[in-house]
Amino acid sequence: MRQLADCRGTAVQPRSYRQWFISDYREPVLAAYGYTLTAAFKADMKLRPHIERIIAALVLHNGARHANFRGLPKTDFQVKPALSLPKGCAAWPTTRSAGST
Repeated sequence: MRQLADCRGTAVQPRSYRQWFISDYREPVLAAYGYTLTAAFKADMKLRPHIERIIAALVLHNGARHANFRGLPKTDFQVKPALSLPKGCAAWPTTRSAGST
C-alpha cells in the first residue's frame, strides 16, 4: 500500500482540510455485498428468472403495473385472481369504479 508521502513528497504539506463521510448505510451495504459472494446468493439468483416471468405476465397481461388500492391486503386481493386464472381469462379492469376505494 502506498503511503501519502509517496504521492506528494515529504516537503509538500496539504493545502486544504480533507473531510471523509461514512454513511449510516455502510454496514448494511457491506453485508449485502458479502451476501453476493455466498452460495446462498447463487441459489437465490437461480430462482429469479421464474419469478421475473410471473411478474412480467402480471404487468403485461393483467394490469398489475399500478395498484388500484392501497394496503397489502387489498393489493394482495388485486393480484391473486390474476395468478389463479388461466392466461387469457383474466379480464382486468383498467379503470376504477366510482364506489371503490
